[in-house]
Amino acid sequence: MQRSSRWPTPDNPARIGAVAAPGGALLLLASTLLHPLGANPADAPAAFAEYAADPHYVWTHLGQFAGFFSLGIGLVALASTLEHGRAFAWGRVSAAGAVASIAVAAMLQAVDGVALKAMVDRWVAADGEARLAAYEAAFAVRQIEIGLAGGPRGSGVVQEGRGNRETCQPGFSSQRGYRDPAPTIREEWLFFSVA
Repeated sequence: MQRSSRWPTPDNPARIGAVAAPGGALLLLASTLLHPLGANPADAPAAFAEYAADPHYVWTHLGQFAGFFSLGIGLVALASTLEHGRAFAWGRVSAAGAVASIAVAAMLQAVDGVALKAMVDRWVAADGEARLAAYEAAFAVRQIEIGLAGGPRGSGVVQEGRGNRETCQPGFSSQRGYRDPAPTIREEWLFFSVA
């Protein structure tokens, strides 16, 4: 006599997917709601200060990754239930896509949740020329994050770290407290293309 189990096991992947997908969605939602969202992400100095002040920043991103991982596991489990023909083939393609997406999500959360947090903490703690160097390093990590998150998204990338036309001029940020003596042609073009 075979005993039925109420808990997901490798023998019943549909149950694994039925638990993992909604659980992952809820975890991703809850973690995203805990992410600091007060500062405009296009104003890098303000956003960096907010990130540095958040003691749960790394945990928030680990929660986001765990939620995304669970969603991916749900898709892989669903794909493994498809048995014949086109459904089987599309299930395998979908499973491969889910695995690749989980890998990219892991990289994104490592860059955003760990590396960027370390950089903004260094920026907040630094003084003088070290503060400028720490800001530029944090900004470089931010650009990697943007690339992993989906590449340029219109003018949001252009405005990154430059503030907006009401609050700054090219090369100047009141939050950073310095004016770049010679902004590059690219910076000038980027500023005026947004303005």
